[in-house]
Amino acid sequence: MNIKNLDIPTLESYYPRHRGWPIGISVSDAKVFLSIIDGHARCMWGHEFELLDDSFELTPNMFLKRFGSFSPDRKDWLDNAGLGSVDEKFLNSFSTAYDSSILHSFSNCPDFKQIFFKGETVVSVGFCDFGLLLNCELKDNDSGNNGPLKFVGVDQSPFTIAKSLVIYEMLKGKQSNESILEVWFSSTWSEGTWKDFKDAVSVIEKQEGEVGEYLSHWSKSSPFPLDRARNEWFKSMKRNSCGLIFGFKKTNDILDATEYILSGDLIMRQGKKSVCGNSTMFDHPLLKYKRTQDEKIFETVDLPDLIKSMKQTTCLFDAIRNMKLKGIKEVRKWISQNLLQIELIHGSLRLENKHLIQRLKNMKPSAVGWSNCSDFMNPKDFHKLARSIGSNQCIHFGYSLNWILFVFGTNIIDYEPARVRKHMLESSKNAIEFSWKSLGATEYLVFPPIDNPINYASWCLCMNYKENWLKYFFESSTASGPVNH
Repeated sequence: MNIKNLDIPTLESYYPRHRGWPIGISVSDAKVFLSIIDGHARCMWGHEFELLDDSFELTPNMFLKRFGSFSPDRKDWLDNAGLGSVDEKFLNSFSTAYDSSILHSFSNCPDFKQIFFKGETVVSVGFCDFGLLLNCELKDNDSGNNGPLKFVGVDQSPFTIAKSLVIYEMLKGKQSNESILEVWFSSTWSEGTWKDFKDAVSVIEKQEGEVGEYLSHWSKSSPFPLDRARNEWFKSMKRNSCGLIFGFKKTNDILDATEYILSGDLIMRQGKKSVCGNSTMFDHPLLKYKRTQDEKIFETVDLPDLIKSMKQTTCLFDAIRNMKLKGIKEVRKWISQNLLQIELIHGSLRLENKHLIQRLKNMKPSAVGWSNCSDFMNPKDFHKLARSIGSNQCIHFGYSLNWILFVFGTNIIDYEPARVRKHMLESSKNAIEFSWKSLGATEYLVFPPIDNPINYASWCLCMNYKENWLKYFFESSTASGPVNH
């Protein structure tokens, strides 16, 4: 690991000297946090030494994180698994229910560009936010039906529906693009955003069920105290943020990333003052729901798009803001021209929920986005559910975050001895370097990545065996049985 890029003084002294501490933050806690992640970054090379040592062994926690189970069947499979093998038995018995008590302020994955056509209906299951619309392209329909695109968002979280209703009202209304950006992504708000938020909520507060409880609460609430918002944001950040902060080459980008990790602000250096916390992030009336940990706006942007935007500006957060504002302006234009209509449904789409299945089927969607819903059911049930709401002409798209759990060879710790891991690690570095150079990313990002080598080596290994998973996943489609349309 090349650590010469960490040539700035310790972060806890360097950051405040150049930027000062964000208003409302606990300076003593921030200093300790920055000291810890600074130390983690400077010692990241130690993980590589561990992997390259022949005495390297998996701890029980590492084994469970990698393989998901200590069961005898799982261990028997591992004893005989070849590279690229799929553990079908474990997959079909694996059960991880989606925890709908966790609140996500925005999606934790980038929404890759999709092409949609006017006059058609797109259903997005587990949509979390409107990120799919920010990145899509809307084209004329060859059929001649150039009416509005209908976007139908389905989510079992009442919070997601409530916040999205607010965002939709703001997209339709006279609120500023900056206010929409802050409500959507920023931990704190300017005075103007607080007013715009309250104006939007007042229009839509009368809703049923838990969605209505959120909106009614927000309509009556006072500004969320800034110091409480700072504390809530700060305590949700994890120490693995070090790679994010030190992963940038330019000093201003390091400082931007540090300020964001500490504060969650998107209004830094915008000539505006944070006056309160984001009510949708921190002010929740239903105590059974809790905000997710360690969510960052970086997770919502795709690296090629980020690098392209960084080439057009001078600093990291201007690049991210510009990307989001561009999408917001485009969506607002479609709405104003009656080229986009949005419907939101609070519900859980399961095979047992016949009413919701029929409701979506009657909409005759041309495309259905599934987010990572396939991670929460076995492939046969997923394909059966997908068939039940879409015709043979319907396009389905989504992604899986858990598939590597079931495929051997997708993680560098699957390999022995140390010399093999060394080869895998060097090959992974070469692949990443080639990819980053082709994107122009090496101008902005430190190489090799300041990250646990298990993470970036495994990213490359996944490319070798994703076809094995896809083959099994789509073979499960034919095994899931016929569904009447």
